[in-house]
Amino acid sequence: MKKVFCEFLLILSLAVPVAASPEYSIQAVRYASAEGEVAGLVMGAPKGEKITIAMVVWLIRGGGHNILFDSGYHRDTFLKYFPSTEYLRPDEAVKLAGVEPEEITDIVISHAHWDHLGGIDLFPKATVWIQREEFRYYTGDAWQPGGPWDAQADVLKSLTDARHEVAAAKAQSRAYLPGSPAAGELARQAAEFDERIVEMQRTAAKPRPYRFVIKRYEPPTEKKD
Repeated sequence: MKKVFCEFLLILSLAVPVAASPEYSIQAVRYASAEGEVAGLVMGAPKGEKITIAMVVWLIRGGGHNILFDSGYHRDTFLKYFPSTEYLRPDEAVKLAGVEPEEITDIVISHAHWDHLGGIDLFPKATVWIQREEFRYYTGDAWQPGGPWDAQADVLKSLTDARHEVAAAKAQSRAYLPGSPAAGELARQAAEFDERIVEMQRTAAKPRPYRFVIKRYEPPTEKKD
């Protein structure tokens, strides 16, 4: 009896049509190459070892959607800040993969760094998806001009510039005062000063408390006459 019941279930399962799942393809679309250090990407890697970084967006097609995972970047500020070779604007690179920018339906942002988020405006009809906490973190008042984290960044930059000046003075003393009895003392003081600046940087970079107030948006209600 058990065998007959199992055979009946098998026949029934074959008779019932199963809805076909949409097929998806995933393609890495390279829009630039950049030289970088392995140590900047992998903890513990030997310093000085170079690597060519492939700058890509991921094109996912299927189920009636053309989805980009990340959007690359294109503004002049970023192009100057992060030199690259073989650069092609991300929307043009996606075109070469056979999809027009207007045909991109969705963009999923992995995280809100400039090289992942900086190209969303190139795809005018796309719905942009980003994690709620990621959006809250980067759009909060603290990151806006004059906010506390903005001020921290300014302080850290000033201290970093000061370290560069101390390093330059130390190098110049070695180059131009090799026989001076003051050269050794200058180098010692420069090293001490650099250590003090590092401590100041660590103090400035410590997280500071900041209170966020997140409210649910309530659409205005229409007044009835």
